[in-house]
Amino acid sequence: KLRRVKGFQETESAMADPELSSSKKQAALRLEKAVEQNRRLRAKFPDEPGKFLASEVELHRAITSLGELAVDGSLADWLGRTTFTVLTSLLTHENSDIAADVVRAVTEMINEASEDEVMAMIQQLWNSSWPEALWEALQCVLSASDEAWSEESTELARVALDWIDAVAEVIPSDQLGDQMADVNDGVWIRWLCSTIQRGSSLSSHAAEQLSVLVQLSGKARLALIRGSGISTLLSTVQSRVTGEDALHDNADIDLVMDCLHTLCCCLMTSSGRVAFASGSGFEIALHLVRTCPKLRGSALRMLDFSVSGSNPAELTGTQFIATGGLGVIFPILRAIKARKDTEHCVSVIASLFRLVEEGTPEFRRLIGKLRSNDYLEVRNICRMFTNFYQKVLQVQVSNEESEESAFSRTLDAGLLIAQQAGLILILFSRCSPSHQDVVMEELVQRNVGVGKFIEFLENFDNSDEGTRKLDRTETTRIDAQIRASISSFKDRILPS
Repeated sequence: KLRRVKGFQETESAMADPELSSSKKQAALRLEKAVEQNRRLRAKFPDEPGKFLASEVELHRAITSLGELAVDGSLADWLGRTTFTVLTSLLTHENSDIAADVVRAVTEMINEASEDEVMAMIQQLWNSSWPEALWEALQCVLSASDEAWSEESTELARVALDWIDAVAEVIPSDQLGDQMADVNDGVWIRWLCSTIQRGSSLSSHAAEQLSVLVQLSGKARLALIRGSGISTLLSTVQSRVTGEDALHDNADIDLVMDCLHTLCCCLMTSSGRVAFASGSGFEIALHLVRTCPKLRGSALRMLDFSVSGSNPAELTGTQFIATGGLGVIFPILRAIKARKDTEHCVSVIASLFRLVEEGTPEFRRLIGKLRSNDYLEVRNICRMFTNFYQKVLQVQVSNEESEESAFSRTLDAGLLIAQQAGLILILFSRCSPSHQDVVMEELVQRNVGVGKFIEFLENFDNSDEGTRKLDRTETTRIDAQIRASISSFKDRILPS
């Protein structure tokens, strides 16, 4: 990783070779002269390209010579002078080939510079309001790559990705993501998506960058959703996990995991969840859960995010059931061992009770699944509730321990699983007296008193405040319907 620096000092290598320093000065003067000549001719003959074409050939040569000199030594003897400002001003040149020359030259400088020099250069450019020029120039340079993915355009794309990495070392990724989203209504975010989808050697790099930007920048997230990025990422994942060559190496797995992480970030918004559902997101995620053990945890997390933050109007619960989700989530819940995976599963099931309207065919399918095989799934959830409830009770909190630390340890013990499993049981019980009898029987057999069960769920609000601090607001939200269910359960089971 490149390290941050506050300033820049000349290095000994620059002072040790006067001849090299002289060559750079000559190259700098040549560049300034070429820029001025081209600018004058373009202004004088704006509609006659033939009269300024030779000046642009000379400008190309001047820029190239600077890039070539970068490989011969330090940039220290001229980095802070006007040459670099003149060079980067050409990023907005009318001729995109000139802008491409600048990108190549500056990349050569970065590749050959020391770490301190690189950071000083990036910081200098950033402080001079240069980023807008970079994005605009690289956009022109890369526009041709959308039409033909040639070797040259691939190299330019690699340069662009390296530049994003370099700039990210200077400014926070959330600010970088906001700025990239602002350029031409998110053209850069869309370009990253298309680079991922192409399946080139750059796909993994682009997927990693997009994952970081979307996680930290709300603007980048919205730009991705507006630009049909969710459907692009879903089709990319689908192409990588199906067929004979599916996930044949670790690079493929890393790329898909970055795509899934990006999708999870987008599922924090209503528009993201709608786009996910309409783009076959449930089908793809369920396929991953069934067939890809290495990606199962990420796929379950994606399913959790797709329904736990939803409201009934989004119909995500109905769509989940309609795509066969119940036939996947319940068997997986019985089979998995990892706590996080278990947490995602019970969160999905609890959310379905909130999202699916009673009396609908989908709700009847949900209840029917819980009742099948002599209430096998209900008994499994009762077992799960008991195990994690007891683990939570065993957490010892000292007087010196902070509230946040204590709450974090109860989460590690399985608080969220116990809460969500308890909600499933209470909501299932309210549907029928026979359901209540089964839940009561299981609780008694497992030495959990009904009174303690109800008390635990009534304290749900208090726990919820802590979970909000850990960005689990929607997953652990308890609404009026759930509180009414607890009250009904208490009235019908406990003696007056």
